Amino acid sequence: MQQPHWGNALRSCLFYLDLFSLGADVVISKLLKKSAREALDAKAFTPNKGVDQTQYNEMIKTLEGLAGVTLKIPNNLARIKAYQKWANKFDENLVNHLTGDVGIKLITENGKQLYKVTNKGQGGHVYSQFIEIKEFLIPPGITRINNVPIDTPFKCKINIKSKYGQKFVKSAPSSIFPRNWDIKRIREEIALVYENTVVNSNGFIRTNVNSQGYIIHQYLGKSTTGFDLLIELDDAKNIINAYPFI
Repeated sequence: MQQPHWGNALRSCLFYLDLFSLGADVVISKLLKKSAREALDAKAFTPNKGVDQTQYNEMIKTLEGLAGVTLKIPNNLARIKAYQKWANKFDENLVNHLTGDVGIKLITENGKQLYKVTNKGQGGHVYSQFIEIKEFLIPPGITRINNVPIDTPFKCKINIKSKYGQKFVKSAPSSIFPRNWDIKRIREEIALVYENTVVNSNGFIRTNVNSQGYIIHQYLGKSTTGFDLLIELDDAKNIINAYPFI
């Protein structure tokens, strides 16, 4: 079978990329992925006589970048759609917990059960200005945040910082989502794990009682980049916590 010329293959890829930008559609995303693969196959052929080699090399570089994006589209679509379906299952305090908050302890006083604010930090699974890293634990050998590879979760000892600068020590090490993921991406990833585990009756690990005295149900799934992601639910199956399982 004759291979398409690299220029035609690239134009096809750009055409479907244009269509995709007008509205995320499963059929269009499949065509876009197919055209990107064909364009990558076509790049192996020497350009036609008279085509400037420098221009050819620049176009190939652009093409490889486009292909890298298009091959991720199915995963991107899946997590976006999952969040659209399951956004109502996110506890209203989940984002505050992920970015870091102060611990609350259930105590008994004069025969009554009360919740008391502690001086300990909790949560802190999203890298932000509210997280002070004291020591990197995973991956080994990391000493600076910029050395953590993108799309890679990490574990470290942290303090939680308030907006007024007060620090609250978190006793347990914190598993943190990739440093290049914003809260939108993290919510989408959590929603996709929720769909793949809870909704589809997969990935149940155990039921525990947390430090506030609540019963929590834990499920383990995979992020779109392949690392384990643990989510915790209350009895109503609302998501109250989530973090990389490393």
